[in-house]
Amino acid sequence: MLGLYISDHPTKEHAGFLKNNTIPLNKINAKMAGSAIRVGGVITKIQKVITKASGKPMLFTTLEDGTGRAEILVFPKLLEKNPIIWQEDKLVLISGKVTDRNDEVKIICDSVEEIKSEQASN
Repeated sequence: MLGLYISDHPTKEHAGFLKNNTIPLNKINAKMAGSAIRVGGVITKIQKVITKASGKPMLFTTLEDGTGRAEILVFPKLLEKNPIIWQEDKLVLISGKVTDRNDEVKIICDSVEEIKSEQASN
């Protein structure tokens, strides 16, 4: 409710895995536009919208990793492949491309997978 965690950040137990396998969200900037990247963290917000062109749902989600946050765009085709994974408080690994449209840095999601608890030790 307040936008902060009373206990440790949900990504803390996966900090080593995230450090070795992703780019920290606070390091993503406009100079990276067009680059393919891999990020991970917890989904903290989901906004569903209907596209004008196809009338299908897409998502604007917020991802946090303990260093920062980023908006992730999930287009209809990817959302149709795995709609169940897109839930608040779920730890995910996202591959996508950086965009800086309208001077706002965002990530267009190409693929997503859940981070499992056994990956915490990696």
